[in-house]
Amino acid sequence: KNGSTFICETCPPGTAQELPGALSCDLCPKGNFQDLHGSSSCKPCSIGSYQDAKGQSACKDCPSGTTSIGLASQSISECGCNEGTI
Repeated sequence: KNGSTFICETCPPGTAQELPGALSCDLCPKGNFQDLHGSSSCKPCSIGSYQDAKGQSACKDCPSGTTSIGLASQSISECGCNEGTI
């Protein structure tokens, strides 16, 4: 608020805010990301990727020949060999 005028700003990528009237944007948690400006929620990393840091605008791909089992993986250690490989 600037005097009697409200100045609203969009949340940058890597953050989100779902509450109207909030004073700050929240960092996306590990395992999630947000690539757009002005978002109300973060997106989970897809299968085959992970994010080990907060506030990111993209997920990291699992190494070649590996994948993650589920959504929102938080560590490269959650990447494992693809089906049919050991």
